[in-house]
Amino acid sequence: MATEHFPRDTPFIDAQQVILSASEQATITYSLSNTRSQFHLVMLAASKHTDVIYTVEMDGSEEWKAPIPPTDVDNAQDTYVPAKVFRNDMEVQVANVGDVDRRVNVVIKGWERPPTVDEGGL
Repeated sequence: MATEHFPRDTPFIDAQQVILSASEQATITYSLSNTRSQFHLVMLAASKHTDVIYTVEMDGSEEWKAPIPPTDVDNAQDTYVPAKVFRNDMEVQVANVGDVDRRVNVVIKGWERPPTVDEGGL
């Protein structure tokens, strides 16, 4: 099951904050420390605002684009069961399409799984 993690996995949680002026956007990029690893994402949360568009790309493929985040930081429940997996990077883009400045918090939680012995790992 993809939501199960193992002793060799490295737990990961990260919080970022961006302040967006009117019509400004920001991109937060998460990259793996080992190019043969996998990242298992169980939660992606962001501050919920009107006039903000949330876009998530994993390994270059759009996974989410909506005027609401996958879950709100105040909720902080697991978003993906089973976990979403990416191998290279994930970009979270927040775009303020309004005329008021916005402070957006983004939190991700999951783990990085090293390659197995068959994949050149330990």
